[in-house]
Amino acid sequence: MSFDDSLESSLAAFLAQQERRATHRFPLVLMGQELIVSAPTPKPLTSLLDRYAPYLVEEGRMPFGPSLQFKAVLAGRFPEGLDGLSFAPISAKEALLKVGSFLVIKKVRSGLRYIVNGERRAVWLEEPGVSDWNSAVNVVNDVLSLAWLEAGFLLFHAGAAATRKGGVVLIASSSGSGKTTTLLRLLGEGFRYVANDRVLVGYTGSSMQAVGFPKLPRVNPGTIFSDPRLRTLLSHKELKELASLGQDSLWNLEMKRDVPVQEVYGHGIAKPWGELKGVVFLEWSRNAKEDFKIDQLEQEELSSFAGKTLKVPVVGTVDRSCPKASDLALFKNFNGRVRVLQAKGKFAPEQLASWISSNF
Repeated sequence: MSFDDSLESSLAAFLAQQERRATHRFPLVLMGQELIVSAPTPKPLTSLLDRYAPYLVEEGRMPFGPSLQFKAVLAGRFPEGLDGLSFAPISAKEALLKVGSFLVIKKVRSGLRYIVNGERRAVWLEEPGVSDWNSAVNVVNDVLSLAWLEAGFLLFHAGAAATRKGGVVLIASSSGSGKTTTLLRLLGEGFRYVANDRVLVGYTGSSMQAVGFPKLPRVNPGTIFSDPRLRTLLSHKELKELASLGQDSLWNLEMKRDVPVQEVYGHGIAKPWGELKGVVFLEWSRNAKEDFKIDQLEQEELSSFAGKTLKVPVVGTVDRSCPKASDLALFKNFNGRVRVLQAKGKFAPEQLASWISSNF
């Protein structure tokens, strides 16, 4: 038996043991998939479920797309044999170690390590790193999304909100461009919350559908100070200290907070999926001299804009290359079904939210 075979056998035995110890279990329906979350004690299970609470609604079951079973185990510390092995960087945020059919992935910033099985239907998260719940949620969502990618859906770096009529509008852009700020403005206008920064989009034969990653929005002080509803996320002391900074400094300050959408906007605010009716690409700038405006994009322009915002989950990058927008037939199905727009000129989330509210 080779070293790799021995390590894989030992790892498989360890994971099976951890799963047997994880006697506290809770079944969920997330992104249309059945997920069993388990842990050896109730506390970590409760912490993870709290972050999924807005999405635990009947609307979580979908009449389209894949329907598979997954499991996530909040395990103990991983075997010491993994500590001395070399992880190869696969992005600025993650590093990878392959052990037979298992993938061991480490988050560079938080140190959270997790293991995905060969079928990509089970994930084990290392308990000491689970204090970083944002990373833990990202890991589970990434694994769940693989079934959708296999079914032909694409993953957009975008926020999404559902209109009063139930249709979904995507706000797509790179990080730090105002997706979340605009999204939360829409929630204040009476829209429902679909997703903060990851949305799966696919054609079901008669319509375009959008499926959100179940995750709470994360905002910086610039967003908090621009919206009175959100100021309760900061203590009186924090508000006083941050008030002395200029607005530009607040936008650039990396001090993000989760937004408990049910507490701020009311129970029932989340809508896990819906028919896609519009996509707005943010091409504005805080330093722009031109006034804010909305332009309609032509079909031939869509591929180049979409290519900037397409994503592949970390686990997916190991198994497949990122699809190129120019090669994808999916966008042809936008014709007559989805309005595609571009926000240009000055950074103006409130104006954009008002425009979307009036036009969708």
